[in-house]
Amino acid sequence: MLRGAVDGEYAATFASTLMRGLEKPTLAGYGHALRRLLSEADKHPEREIRWVLEHRLLTSARTDTSSGPCRKLLSAVRLLEKVGWLEQPLVRRGDWLVVEAMERHRARTAAAPQRQWASMAQFEKLAGMAETFGDWEVVALAAVSGGLLLRASEAATVRLDGGEALFQGAKSRRGRHHCEVGRWTLAWLEFLASWRAAHGHRPDQPASFRGVGGLHTALRSLLAKGGGECASLRWHSFRRWGAAQLHGLGTPPSAIHLYGGWATPKVAKIYTHPPSGWNFDRGSGMPFPSRDETRDLIRHV
Repeated sequence: MLRGAVDGEYAATFASTLMRGLEKPTLAGYGHALRRLLSEADKHPEREIRWVLEHRLLTSARTDTSSGPCRKLLSAVRLLEKVGWLEQPLVRRGDWLVVEAMERHRARTAAAPQRQWASMAQFEKLAGMAETFGDWEVVALAAVSGGLLLRASEAATVRLDGGEALFQGAKSRRGRHHCEVGRWTLAWLEFLASWRAAHGHRPDQPASFRGVGGLHTALRSLLAKGGGECASLRWHSFRRWGAAQLHGLGTPPSAIHLYGGWATPKVAKIYTHPPSGWNFDRGSGMPFPSRDETRDLIRHV
């Protein structure tokens, strides 16, 4: 049995076996992993040791930051099998598949881009980078997305309707939505409608892009003009920025959850808590389309 191998012969005589060639830290790690497994078995005396091993692997897959503990445990048990200290083999191929799945997941997580929150300073830089009609359409929609906590697919449909914002919701808030808007968001919605009309386009439809894919492409084109200053931004950065701003202004979490249309309060909380390097700004530097400095930039287009 496993307990006899660990507490008896394994502990006393491993130096006289093929384990002699293993490094002491490796052997110590194996011993620690096996004792943890036995400790789990003591908590579940009615269960077979195979069940305990599976339970330990699945728990490790959910909670450990690397596959190391799982791999070490399986290697330790497999070693006991090789020297004949277990009556029946415990490790199965499926156990190693769990380890491989963990490693693939960790690799994908490490390769994924970090969540990015936009900032007020970056909004100002976006306005300064805008050169074309399409650039200003993107800037306006980015501002509106921050104000209304819009996803990219929602931003692609937003328009002004009787002093309110009208957009087609996505995911957990599907359907048409009318929303009251604040002064800043209203200013950019009014600018967006008049800007499109002034260039011969319908004020209630996108003019420089088609669909959500086109909006993402238009944003990347604008960011490419900034020399890397805002290169890490994605459309969701504006939604995160808006949620963090509301949190900084003291808006109740339940209200932010409903306003942003998240499925659960837990998801909404992720958006309201940016990393430590992000700075809350009450909006003193908000680029309004009617302000002189912004209006002067627009005139050049």
